[in-house]
Amino acid sequence: MAYSWDFDAPTGTFKNFQLSSELYETALENSVVMAHVDVEQSFGKNKGDTFNLTRFTHIAEPANAELSELLPIPEVQFSLSTSAITVKEYGVAVPYTGKLELLSKYNIENAVQRTLMEQKRLVLDSVGLTQFKSTNVKYVPTAATTGVITYNGTPSGTAVADLSYFHIEDISQNMYDDLRVPYADGDQYVAIFRAKTVTTIRRDSQFIAWNQMNNAGAKAKGMVGVIERLKIIETNHASAGALPNVGSNSFGPGVVFGRDAVLMLEVETPHLRAALPSNFGRFKSICWYALFGMGLIYTGPTTQATSRGVSRVVHVTSA
Repeated sequence: MAYSWDFDAPTGTFKNFQLSSELYETALENSVVMAHVDVEQSFGKNKGDTFNLTRFTHIAEPANAELSELLPIPEVQFSLSTSAITVKEYGVAVPYTGKLELLSKYNIENAVQRTLMEQKRLVLDSVGLTQFKSTNVKYVPTAATTGVITYNGTPSGTAVADLSYFHIEDISQNMYDDLRVPYADGDQYVAIFRAKTVTTIRRDSQFIAWNQMNNAGAKAKGMVGVIERLKIIETNHASAGALPNVGSNSFGPGVVFGRDAVLMLEVETPHLRAALPSNFGRFKSICWYALFGMGLIYTGPTTQATSRGVSRVVHVTSA
């Protein structure tokens, strides 16, 4: 932090313009993802760098479970599968000098700590969103009343239409009836979309017709709420590349998910650290540091059949 002193020739004194008593900070994006990430309680220090998740495959429903009196009960096999999550280090440091701390009108240490905590919040949000987006299930709104869903991790087609009420209904039907995704919250799925995407839903005639009698103040307050079992949450976190614009219509994508979607492993919970002052206290530094891992609990399916009952997240995107 540098001071600009001006020389006042008539009086021979130095002066500087009055500084405000408040230190104002630039606005940051909101973060909504971490509230929907599960934390593995059994993992921590001295557990290695990798956690293996064991998944039990349900036994298929038989065509007929009726027994014959003289025959033994038929036997079927079950199967187990695993996936792994590896922890990694994260962190950012901000250096400053002892001279700045001594001369500054403001509390530099507090300001650095506050901004680092805000940055850490956004980093966690981006890491979590990246994991949600790594799902194998991709949904592309290809027209106002058409959507294409794929199960191999590659979206098919370009999003040339904004997200509409139809697409919300289509995604909900696929998750409930085809993928059989368990609800995330009571009897609802959770959807996280860019604010610009949700705006197009609020403009949809079906949304307006539904809410004008049931929730007349929804549009005035910028609310969406629950549509077709989907609890819609808005985010404006685009600067970190978490949910960038895609498609020929600058479509803002999102993720829709149920229970057991993304898991977090914590070895060192994200926190602040101060470096030991160097050069006789002239150089100082504060960082945030964490040692953790995140990943999808269910990974690997490449077809609709293998995704059924396994996949937990739908990534709404574009090729």
